Amino acid sequence: MILESNSNGKNSKRIGIVCCEVFEDELLFVIKQHSEIDKIIIVKTEPSKYFEDIIRSNFPYEKIRIARELFAPRYLKREEELEIIVYILPLFLHYDPRELKEEVLSACIELQKHSDYLLIYYGLCGNSLNNLEEMLRESRIKLPFGILKDENKEIVDDCVCALLGSKANYIEILTKEPGTFFLTPGFANHWGLFSKRKIETIGENRLKEIGDKLGIENFDAVEMTKYLLREANYKQIVALEYVCSNCMDYKNKCQTISSETDLNLSYRKGTIRLLHDTLEKAISEINDK
Repeated sequence: MILESNSNGKNSKRIGIVCCEVFEDELLFVIKQHSEIDKIIIVKTEPSKYFEDIIRSNFPYEKIRIARELFAPRYLKREEELEIIVYILPLFLHYDPRELKEEVLSACIELQKHSDYLLIYYGLCGNSLNNLEEMLRESRIKLPFGILKDENKEIVDDCVCALLGSKANYIEILTKEPGTFFLTPGFANHWGLFSKRKIETIGENRLKEIGDKLGIENFDAVEMTKYLLREANYKQIVALEYVCSNCMDYKNKCQTISSETDLNLSYRKGTIRLLHDTLEKAISEINDK
């Protein structure tokens, strides 16, 4: 690991974070729990706007920088002792496992050029990333890196698993309450886009065919989502609760989704501990260098 000097002549340490947009709220609060972070750099991408907004609402202007181009040195000059650079990737990548894998690897390769340590805020994601550690090494990622793992050192299945704290908790709930669809602030916030992308994937012709089969004349995104959840045997919605940027808005969105899908809604305590611990470990290791 080669540490560059900042403008004050001190060694500058930088952690690169590749993060699914479903974790935007959670990442905000993880960063707020680490006051030793001196600078927050956000790579400007299509899905980064919401994250930029909530970061600006919670941190002073001088602590934030927006990197409009990763290859432009003026956006990436090291200035502080401890910096993080955040690369947000879109939620809809989960519709295409191959594309998800390619985009995560591409983001890691790009961030490696500007970082001393990498964090990947993803789980296995339907086994799209089941050999992620091996893929990173094969892609010549030479930096130390961290992935979301539970206390048994197992990579979490997905974002819900991470926000329940462990695979054991996840399996226990699904075993006791099969047919549970989980909501998080990220899922609730992007629900409309999630439904829209699903329709784009299915196609208008297929959408009309399903509507005609069900005898529904205006078979829109709401009806399609309801149909897909029913076909997947979902019976209830469980919304995870923990710190979020606007908890009242989150609950309102959960209520709306419950009404649209005709699924009963309940709440369960979640946790951002795994996300916090992963960043904590990275900061500790980078400071020991």
